[in-house]
This record gives sequence, C-alpha cells and structure tokens, in this order.
Amino acid sequence: MSRKKNQDGLIQRDSLTRLWKRNVAAHRQYRYNRSFVSEFDRRNRYLKGLIHAKGCFQIGQPFYCRYGSHITIGRNFTCGHGAIFEDEGNITIGSHVEMGNAVRLITTRLLKDPQLRQSHKESVANIVIEDHVWIGNDVTILPGVTLGAYAIIHDGSVVSEDVERGGVVAGNPAASREAESELLKVLIADADQDKKPSRWQRALSQVDMEKVDRAIHWTAFALGAYYACHATSELVKKQALLEEKKNKLEKLLPMWKQTLPKQKKRICKLLKKY
Repeated sequence: MSRKKNQDGLIQRDSLTRLWKRNVAAHRQYRYNRSFVSEFDRRNRYLKGLIHAKGCFQIGQPFYCRYGSHITIGRNFTCGHGAIFEDEGNITIGSHVEMGNAVRLITTRLLKDPQLRQSHKESVANIVIEDHVWIGNDVTILPGVTLGAYAIIHDGSVVSEDVERGGVVAGNPAASREAESELLKVLIADADQDKKPSRWQRALSQVDMEKVDRAIHWTAFALGAYYACHATSELVKKQALLEEKKNKLEKLLPMWKQTLPKQKKRICKLLKKY
C-alpha cells in the first residue's frame, strides 16, 4: 500500500491503491462472514489472510475492517459479533483478550482543517490493547488509546484516554471506578505471586505458533506430495504390467488362430463317436 506518514500523524493515501487494498479486504470479509461454522479450516484461512494472528482465536460474524493488514492479534483472542476495526492506523491486541459484541476500535481522528480533508489526508493514532484485557458489549475505543494489562471496560463505555494496568472504567466518557480498580489490582498482585510458570509453560511462551502452524501445513503438503508420487509410481507399474501382458497375448494370438481349426476337428470327431 502506498502510504506516506508524516511526523504530525497525517497519512496521505493514493486513491487507487486504497481502493485496491480495501476491495481485497472486503472480498475476504465477504467470504468469512458468509462461511459456515463447520468450515473451520476455511474460516481460519480467510481470517489469517485478512489479519495477523498468532495461535488460536475466535471472531464472531459479521466482522468488518478497512484493510486488515494493520491488525495484529495475540493468542487466545475472542471477539463477539458485529465488531468494527477501523484500522487506518495500527491496532495491536495482546494475548488472552476478550471482547463482547459490537466493539468498535477507531484509529482515525477528525481533521478540522478543510484543506487537509480535501487533499485526501487523514489523522490517525494507533490503538494498543495489552494482555488479559476484558472489554464489554457496545464499547468504543477512540484513537490513540492504550489499555493496560488486566484492564476492564464495562458495557457501553466510550474510552478516549489511556487506562492503566488493572484499571476499571465505565461510562461515556469512560471514568475510572477507583474501588473496583483497587480490588482488581490486589487480586492481580496475589495472582502474580502465586503464579509460577512451569518449565513447559516457559518453553511454550517462547514458541512462535504461527511458524508451527506453517510447518504443519508444509509437512502435510510434503506428505500429500509423497503419497501422490507413490500412487503415481504404482499406477505406472500396473500399466507396465498390463502392457507386457498385452504384448504376450498379441504374440500368442496367431498361434491360437492356427490351432483352433485343428481343435475343432478333434472335438467334432469325439462328438461323432458318442
């Protein structure tokens, strides 16, 4: 995509490139939104072709975004139905994040200068959502917001400012709930002290699941190619045996034609005797 980013947060986009990229994203969204739940592999292929995701994730239908290529999702991400990700800027989502229905992530800001709007420029700000964040239904996250780890966003909130680690906010505009935030921070501190990751958990945290998934796909492709080659070689051997038998029969056919009249005469003589 031909995108030029200036220091002041303005993005100037080529209209033809924008149209092409958005059409590709719209086609993949169309295929995903109209796929069946039973088509697990196909649905994953559509979404992984649309966004950057690691490991297992689940996004309800319908799902809408502008480009998809600016969205990065961590492991074990779940999102409800009707999500809208306006990804003119970058949207980075951590692991173990849960979202409700009709969540909107908006990265474009209002440009007050009409000349900038007429010159096809947009002001964008990235959205960062850290690990273990819970976002309720009908929540709107405005541009430039960072949600700290373990943050909780109540239903119907409009978040326009950053939320600290373990913060709890609600309302429009979203305001902090001090009592719930303090209680959540205590629970997080206790959980961090009690939680000691095992050797296997530490090893798995360093594994890139996207590379593992790619290796599995390539292994399956190699096994399929080997099986196809093996089946083809067996078919060639069978065809060679059939050709050999056919050649032998063609060589014996003239001899059979010569011996058949004599055998007929012998049979007739035998029948006359009886």
